[in-house]
Amino acid sequence: SFRDPLGPDELDNGQHLLLDSYTETFRLLRECGIVPPVQSLPTMSMTFRGPGGKIQQLSCPPLPSFLALPLGILGLDGISLAEKILCLFGPLVGGFPLSQDCSVESLLNRWRQPESFRRLFWRPLCLGTLNTESSEASALLFLQVLWQGFLKHPMKSRFALARAGLSKVLPDPLCELLEEKGVQFI
Repeated sequence: SFRDPLGPDELDNGQHLLLDSYTETFRLLRECGIVPPVQSLPTMSMTFRGPGGKIQQLSCPPLPSFLALPLGILGLDGISLAEKILCLFGPLVGGFPLSQDCSVESLLNRWRQPESFRRLFWRPLCLGTLNTESSEASALLFLQVLWQGFLKHPMKSRFALARAGLSKVLPDPLCELLEEKGVQFI
């Protein structure tokens, strides 16, 4: 994490993505009396570096995620319409249910995802949500992230920014609470 040069906030280093749909995590924190330093973005949008270092903006309209995300993907620059269609329809053609686990990269092969979209969208999403490279990450777990993050709660499919380092958002407050209750960590 690092301190925001334009304000008093300490920001996460960006490798972790929080989603507003993490309802159980936020419920647990509220039950423990912890107000996490997290700010939900008004819409699902993200600025990132695309191919060749070009700044890209995934900007989704304020609609349910099953409509907003496809519209946001269709609005990306520097990616052909054919690749966008593969990104959107590959999961439908390749299938969501898996009989056994495999890597996220194998799942993307099954979905026939183009390399440009893997680099631009799928791999950063996998790394940001699972903190694991797509070649090693569990496809079953990734599918759960897609379900929970983008489909189960369609109006809560927004990114959330940690306004502090991730340790200060989740584990530190919970550990402090447990220590106050007499729990000792070894």
